Amino acid sequence: MALTLTTRHLRRLCLINSFPAPTDGIIFFGLRGCLPVDPTNHEFGSAHDIRMTPVDFVHPRCIIGQWLPQDSTLALFAASTIPHQRFIRNVPPTQVNQLMPGYFDDYRRAVHQPVNPRFHHRAFKMDGGRPVQRTFDDVDYDAEDPIIPQHNQDNIHCAECDGIDANSYNSAGCQVIAGNAKYLNRNTTERGPWKIFRNNAYNRDQVKFHYFLLNGSDAEKVITNEGQLLPARLRFGSKGELVTTLQRALEREEFYEQRIDDNFGKWTLDAVLRFQRQEFPGQADGVVGERTAAKLMINWPSM
Repeated sequence: MALTLTTRHLRRLCLINSFPAPTDGIIFFGLRGCLPVDPTNHEFGSAHDIRMTPVDFVHPRCIIGQWLPQDSTLALFAASTIPHQRFIRNVPPTQVNQLMPGYFDDYRRAVHQPVNPRFHHRAFKMDGGRPVQRTFDDVDYDAEDPIIPQHNQDNIHCAECDGIDANSYNSAGCQVIAGNAKYLNRNTTERGPWKIFRNNAYNRDQVKFHYFLLNGSDAEKVITNEGQLLPARLRFGSKGELVTTLQRALEREEFYEQRIDDNFGKWTLDAVLRFQRQEFPGQADGVVGERTAAKLMINWPSM
């Protein structure tokens, strides 16, 4: 079933998750487990149709989009926000990871793998740590797999595949967009969705790019519950008074010992995970909703 995604839904996703989305410039967003209904349309528009689809670690089954909040427009690109199966199977587990959903405000224009000519191309480099999952027992990621609160290696770059029908893409953990790049020592040209995505951002006078990643089901919930209250969520990258309330509750339970502020960073994530592992064994995900809030005796709001 097709669902229509608008910038109103993106704003509501940011509100529910206490993401500090800027009001100007270009914002990147990822939706894991859904695709554009028309994967050939990369124009900015007021709305685009999407469809839910399971991830399979073989084909691109995600969206990475660009949002212009000042124009109330968005553009969608077929992508993957998870590593390809061949890397999970053949590369040491400590070198493969899946980015946790959250808000990240520190991607900058840079070269992907500048010391490796084979993969040297213009991309967007992370400028700070973020949480990832690693799997040691199978080729997918679940609540049993460990979460690493601070990882500093993954970028946004070209996927080296033509589109959603490709059975291969180049990611051991980076966020990748369908298309091809111009590489330093290969006779290649930049083309496809990646070329459009990179040009859209590189042609702007903008130094830093914010990126938020959620599951497609989060967008589906917002779209299908238009006008209804939804419970707040806190996760890595959330900011605001509700984060401060969470930190104080975790401090009271002796799980949080850092400075009380309004930033859900690595220390808050670590405290949440330890608390959830105690209260919900095998189900810790680092996301605070009604169930975790109830255990912490927090009066939890809806948005």
